[in-house]
Amino acid sequence: MKTTFKRTIFSLLIVLTFLVGSNFSISYAQDKTTQQETEVITVKEFDEKKWNELRDGIKYADEVEKKKKDTAAPNLPSMDWSFLAGFKYVFIGLVVALLALALVWFFTKGVLFGNKKTKLEEEQAAFLTEENLEKVEFGYLEQSLEKALLQRNFRMAIRIHYLWLLKVLYEKELINWKKDKTNHAYISELARQSSQESANNFRKLTLWYEKAWYGESKIDEKDFRVVEKDFIAFKKEYENKAA
Repeated sequence: MKTTFKRTIFSLLIVLTFLVGSNFSISYAQDKTTQQETEVITVKEFDEKKWNELRDGIKYADEVEKKKKDTAAPNLPSMDWSFLAGFKYVFIGLVVALLALALVWFFTKGVLFGNKKTKLEEEQAAFLTEENLEKVEFGYLEQSLEKALLQRNFRMAIRIHYLWLLKVLYEKELINWKKDKTNHAYISELARQSSQESANNFRKLTLWYEKAWYGESKIDEKDFRVVEKDFIAFKKEYENKAA
């Protein structure tokens, strides 16, 4: 009897415990649901200041593009090059002037007619040599000298003057003319046949000739007129002497 009563009491306690636990769980779940519903539907107060701060931090596409344009390098001011149009005529004038100077240079240097002049000079020089001294007549020497002076070819004129002197000395038997004989050999021969002063004068004229002809130094008219007087004086001195 006691055993049955204990079992009954124990069973009632279990049922009571179950009912209390179930009630507590239901109450907790209802409270939780109510709290969540309250949180969901609760409307918070709008903070305009915070909204403006967030909005200002957003980089909109238009603002980014505008900022890129603002930070780009500024365009240089366009130049007005129209003033250069006048320089075109100046440039043309300079080109024409340079062409004119080039033509003058060609004419004065004998570039255009240099071959013709050089050929004539070579033909004349080929005959007027120490090797042909016996064949050259004084009349031909005089004509050649006049032609050279008309052409203002002072280099050739000095050569003719010198060959003229050699022929005079040869005709007067003061030098022993031979082919391929040097001019300095003639100076030594003249020194033995004449005075030392005459030999020195002939040496000076020989140096002038070698400088003008073999050295191809430019001889202007002023220099030529000075040395021409010495050639003429020396030539007259020996032309008047008897052989």
